[in-house]
Amino acid sequence: MGVIASKGIAPLKDALIKEVDDLIKAAAAWSLGQMGGHSADHARFMAEMDVPSHLLAIYKYPESSEDLKKKAKKALKSILQMCSHLPALEPLISESPSDIL
Repeated sequence: MGVIASKGIAPLKDALIKEVDDLIKAAAAWSLGQMGGHSADHARFMAEMDVPSHLLAIYKYPESSEDLKKKAKKALKSILQMCSHLPALEPLISESPSDIL
């Protein structure tokens, strides 16, 4: 929970949204996936911060590099596997392709 307490997730989420370089976005996606897959609490916090929807948007964006899509998909799966907070996940159900769910 140290990364949550030190507010380390928000800058990585911002990198997913604001950075133009796919390498930086891929590194942020990988980092978020590692943290979100750590525990149910970490995954819930990320879901409440809307991180999964941003990872999904990056995965679906046709201009994203293959490496970025791969890392976003893996991060999203890690978070979804650990998260049991359904209200945070419900918006993703209709938008996610079958290879994510």
